[in-house]
Amino acid sequence: MRSLFAKIFLSFFITVIVLAAFLQLSAATRSTLLESPGVRDLIARQAATAVDAYVGGGLAGLRQALGSFPEPVVLFDPRGQVVGNVRPGSESIVAGAKALLASRGGPPVRAVITRDVIVEPIVSRTGEPYYLAMRTPHERVLAGLATLDQHPVIRVSILVCVAGVVCFLLARHITAPLVRLRATAGQMADGRLEARAGRALTRRHDEIGALGRDFDQMADRLAALVVSERQLLTDVSHELRSPLARLTVAVGLARQRVGGEAAADFDRIEKEVGRLDTLIGQSLTLARIESGVNAGPMEGCDLTSLVEEIAADGDFEARAFGRRVVLLAVDPCIVVGIADLLRSAVENVVRNAIRYTTPGDSVEVLLKNEGTRARILVRDHGPGIPDAQLRDVFLPFRRVEAPNRSRSDGAGLGLAIADRVVRLHGGTITASNVAGGGLLVEIVLAVCHARS
Repeated sequence: MRSLFAKIFLSFFITVIVLAAFLQLSAATRSTLLESPGVRDLIARQAATAVDAYVGGGLAGLRQALGSFPEPVVLFDPRGQVVGNVRPGSESIVAGAKALLASRGGPPVRAVITRDVIVEPIVSRTGEPYYLAMRTPHERVLAGLATLDQHPVIRVSILVCVAGVVCFLLARHITAPLVRLRATAGQMADGRLEARAGRALTRRHDEIGALGRDFDQMADRLAALVVSERQLLTDVSHELRSPLARLTVAVGLARQRVGGEAAADFDRIEKEVGRLDTLIGQSLTLARIESGVNAGPMEGCDLTSLVEEIAADGDFEARAFGRRVVLLAVDPCIVVGIADLLRSAVENVVRNAIRYTTPGDSVEVLLKNEGTRARILVRDHGPGIPDAQLRDVFLPFRRVEAPNRSRSDGAGLGLAIADRVVRLHGGTITASNVAGGGLLVEIVLAVCHARS
């Protein structure tokens, strides 16, 4: 059965049929068993044998006939009295038969079958009516069904249990592979491009298996595109480094030959070359982070000292533009990571804040140790950015334009690098506008232990 629709349909259909059949089983089973020709013939033969033995051999013949039967059988005379001794285990038969005869007000003219006993009237060779009583065939089964008839709570409980088990197994069969596929999609969203649905899901022959195979094909295609993009970025950056180096040398030689006549032009050329070199360096850094090449080992990193040094360096750079970097508070904490990459991430955030803070204001830096995680807060006092574009600031080459916000000389890679580094360390980075004005960037990392 390869169709998921067919599985669901047949499962529910069979469940309904089973439950409906169970509801009718009490009456249907009893009717079928007791109306069976074989059962009726057996009862008639036993009754006739017992009566013939009694009429022909008296009590001795009756005992011998009754002793040959596998089940206790009791013979009643025309007055409704038990003939001869009762076999052990037949007391219930006697009681049931007497109760039946009493309820009917006299001997029955044909076989009467109840839940407990069968009373079969037999006319002897002398014309006298006798009555043979025996247990009802399959009494235990019928008694159990009758108990269910008398106790609807038990019957409903059994029905609920049966339906619950079937529905649980069906729901688990359907949802378990979907849960695995969702987990795989989450892994890919976190940057693990090698994640796949797996053989257990893709070898299925229903719609879920087809979904798993399509998902793996999509994942292969996406991984190939991302790897190709990263490789292209790396190759182009490497190829541009050499021409830029030669261009720098050529500018230096030209400046010596021409002298001071074109100094301003040469300064401009050197400035643009420097920007290109910075852009290429950031592109290479971003490509290495995303590809995991030369990432270095994860080890204990003193985040306290790192933030203090970055704040001090940033304050030195900011003074040249009439700004300040203020370290509000710093808690001692250690994180597991790559120190150079963490430094690059926090430094890029601080430099971005310096760039957009209005002259005369300060960039505020705060490091808090919350026990299980470290929280780094960097706030500028600039114009902020539109709320709809807060996430875009972490995309490569994305420079958000906003009112009263001057266009920077950056390439839009600083915060993108910070985002990749933080995610590489299992942390999160977010940006939000502050009510009093400015942008707040928050970095959250897992803490290893507090610095002593």
